[in-house]
Amino acid sequence: MATDNNLIREIDEDLQRQRTHDLWKKYGKWIIGGAVLIVLGTASYTSWQAYRLSHDQEATGALFAMLSAPDAKEAAAADKLAAFAAQEKGESQSMLARFYEAEVKKQNKQEAQALEIYESIAADGAADPKYRDLASLLWVQQQLDNGDIEALRTRLGPLAKEGAPWRYSATEYQGLLAVRAGDNQKAAEIFTALSQDPLAPVDLRGRAQDLARYYERR
Repeated sequence: MATDNNLIREIDEDLQRQRTHDLWKKYGKWIIGGAVLIVLGTASYTSWQAYRLSHDQEATGALFAMLSAPDAKEAAAADKLAAFAAQEKGESQSMLARFYEAEVKKQNKQEAQALEIYESIAADGAADPKYRDLASLLWVQQQLDNGDIEALRTRLGPLAKEGAPWRYSATEYQGLLAVRAGDNQKAAEIFTALSQDPLAPVDLRGRAQDLARYYERR
């Protein structure tokens, strides 16, 4: 009986080997090809990741060098930042360069050009929504004292909504616009609500509390 079992097992193993041989003969080249593609794909992905990391480091270093240069606040620096932003278009460093470019413009009394940069970022459909909202917020900030109140209110509306990334600063600006419009009661209401929001930044809550007390008495 044991001999029969051994014979059956040997026959079964022979059949298994034959099937494996036949399968390999039929599909072997495809299996090898697939393995090669996997190896090549992995190598390409790894190389791409290494390239991206290297490129990001170089771009960040270049931007840092520009911002640390002795002439970083001079008007000519804005042109360098604009050229860098165009070269790195689509990268996060490009977006940061555009914001710094606007800041340099403001420091050199070129407010209108700074506003144009903010408008350009805010209208950039390829940009991260947080950057677009920040550009809109800075556009408002620059005009709080002399811009058209209704236009500024319209721009702040969506920025101050629940869940918006810059909603607390946008809400504070709404209160300041109310003050500018002479509506101290509305301003006090805005600042009071802001001062009582536990999720608002601590320093902003403290500032809002002081403003609320001040305009409640007006």
